[in-house]
Amino acid sequence: MNALISARIHQLRALAALWVFIFHYTHFIARPYFAPLATANPFKLLAYYGYAGVSLFFCLSGLLFAQTYCPNASFKLWDYYAKRLLRILPAFCGLLLVYELSSTEPLLALPRLFGQVFALDIQGYPNAIGHLWSINRELQCYLLFPLLWWCARHLPPMLLSLLGISALSVSLLWAYQNQVALPFFYGTFGLRWFEFIVGMLAGIYLQRLPHFRWQLMVMCLFYSGILTLQHQYIWETPLAFSVVSFAWLVLNSVLCASFIVAYLGHTANLPDWAYQILENIGRISYSFYLYHFLIIGMFARHREWMFGNNPVDMLWILALSLCAAWLSYNFIEQPGLKLKRIIFH
Repeated sequence: MNALISARIHQLRALAALWVFIFHYTHFIARPYFAPLATANPFKLLAYYGYAGVSLFFCLSGLLFAQTYCPNASFKLWDYYAKRLLRILPAFCGLLLVYELSSTEPLLALPRLFGQVFALDIQGYPNAIGHLWSINRELQCYLLFPLLWWCARHLPPMLLSLLGISALSVSLLWAYQNQVALPFFYGTFGLRWFEFIVGMLAGIYLQRLPHFRWQLMVMCLFYSGILTLQHQYIWETPLAFSVVSFAWLVLNSVLCASFIVAYLGHTANLPDWAYQILENIGRISYSFYLYHFLIIGMFARHREWMFGNNPVDMLWILALSLCAAWLSYNFIEQPGLKLKRIIFH
């Protein structure tokens, strides 16, 4: 992977992490959780529906795995699992330790907490670290990736896409039959597996996909337009069962993969310093994702620590979250990455 693409991958990680941060700040600090919002302002809607940043993460993971592993004719299974665990678990365990030491909630025994990582039921996480459900789903995708690698190497891409569509269809059928609220479908493995495979297909075909000068801008405008349109149908009950909402989540997955492809191929439009800031945040984005929700929850319980001004408070909490992420990255993630490099050269 060349240096430009690698830098833009970090920038995309930063955009996804910041999007999720703004979403969590909006719903846990700035306003009541998913209170109805009567607006067509696309910027407010991007904050309101910032949970889509998780979809961006999953599509990006699929693209990176396709770019890294699918060109290779061999696949060392246990090396792969060891590398993934060394990448994910050190910072994950560090967060669990911080949570256990700082939590005012009833503490979970660590074995039970670790049991949640691969559990099918993601509702068992304590509220303060409820966002870890997505790490759960990510690890499940990692666990099954060798099957996807084999399919990508030996079968037509259409059959690879059928794996994602099949899992998504099962989740959709379950959600429709049970008339479930939107968050329950949003957290299903089927949707995340579909996003991971869509990202893989984007990675496999990345070099063949066409690019034009205004592709990224058109993609952003189209996404904002679709988001605004669907909001008009469901704004009064945004989390209730709705076929429109389920269709939006599926379309959002495809649009997130399309945005990644458009971003990787776009020509520079921002000052270099802006790209550099995004790249630096992208490097610590995993730790940032882990810690930001814990810090937002702490401020939601102690509003006396805030200034009473939303932009200032958001920047204050963002700065603290980035500091926590920097510490985790340098003192937990980096040693884990060094150990991985030593073991696997």
